Amino acid sequence: SWENANTTDIHTVAVDECNKRMVIGEVKPNPNEINLGTLEYKAKNIAASHKKYTIEYKGFSPDDM
Repeated sequence: SWENANTTDIHTVAVDECNKRMVIGEVKPNPNEINLGTLEYKAKNIAASHKKYTIEYKGFSPDDM
């Protein structure tokens, strides 16, 4: 788990350690329900523990397949 308490619902975390990049994503059946502001808030502890990383927040839905 990305957090000790495991209280947030983050669906995807991709990490590129060589280039210090990270993608944090949320998957929803309805793309209109994706809220990147909420995702960024839920991922604040991950971001705080990876300050040297460039972080991109993305929403995914079946439309992306």
